[in-house]
Amino acid sequence: MEKQCNGGIVKIFIPDNNANQRIDTFLASYLKVSRAFVQGVIDEGRVTRKTLHGNIPTKANYKIKKGDCLIVELPEEKESSIVPENLPIDIIYEDSQIIVVNKPAGMITHPTHKITTNTLVNALLAHTNLCQIGLPLRPGIVHRLDKETTGVMVVAKTDKAYWHLAGQFHDRKIFKEYLAIVHGCVKKDEATIDEPIGRPKDGGTGMQIRGRLSRPAITNYHVEKRINQEYTLLRVRIYTGRTHQIRVHLKFIGYPIVGDKRYCPSKPSARGATPFPRQALHAHILGISHPETGEYMQFIAPLPEDMRVFMKINGDKS
Repeated sequence: MEKQCNGGIVKIFIPDNNANQRIDTFLASYLKVSRAFVQGVIDEGRVTRKTLHGNIPTKANYKIKKGDCLIVELPEEKESSIVPENLPIDIIYEDSQIIVVNKPAGMITHPTHKITTNTLVNALLAHTNLCQIGLPLRPGIVHRLDKETTGVMVVAKTDKAYWHLAGQFHDRKIFKEYLAIVHGCVKKDEATIDEPIGRPKDGGTGMQIRGRLSRPAITNYHVEKRINQEYTLLRVRIYTGRTHQIRVHLKFIGYPIVGDKRYCPSKPSARGATPFPRQALHAHILGISHPETGEYMQFIAPLPEDMRVFMKINGDKS
């Protein structure tokens, strides 16, 4: 896939693996924006398809084809209303193009219409400038971690870095590995879960296997350590980036993540110990191609202290 950005114009060439998708769904994923935003841009005639007879405006339900050349005219950037906040952040790496951080538990990635403070973006803006793509609420954000999930995140400081990273995430060229403490003594040393994930068919919250508008989702796990008969530490790699993918897949195979209030609300935590206060999920390793040099870079965030303590309470002697 090739993408060029110049004066608010994005040109996208469609490869095989994206053919037959609705154009609004594809662009929302590719540009890392909401589907509603894409539909608004389409309604304004800002998305066209290059043909022998010139550029033809598209409709939101158009099914893209291999070889299509889409031209997207992005609206003018909005001014940021995000207030920089001098919050502690654990910076793993930083240069002129990107900043890589170890996100703590309890912090959401970026502001929302309801939550405007104490986010990672608020903290980053007090430290450095971020690229303007994604404004007004998500400048530089090319991926997210759940509020209670800790670990490695990369954020773009320039437009060039944003598009380069967004393309890598979309084309599944990013290496992502997590550590998770799950309920149960996992029997298989390693396995792959290949089950589509979508919204609940009854309109409820969260995600589920084979839900409404399900999309392919692939997760591989490897047993890192069997703590005892009740808990296992897993090393988890994901090849797709569906909402709550790891949490949903591990629940599906019968080993839900410790502390996951949405997908494992009835499971107790350690006997005689304080229940784990969050889902025990940590983004351990992130591997990317640097947007300027093309060099492969891998960033690691060590297992957080609360997960270490939980394991020790439950008999881990390492």
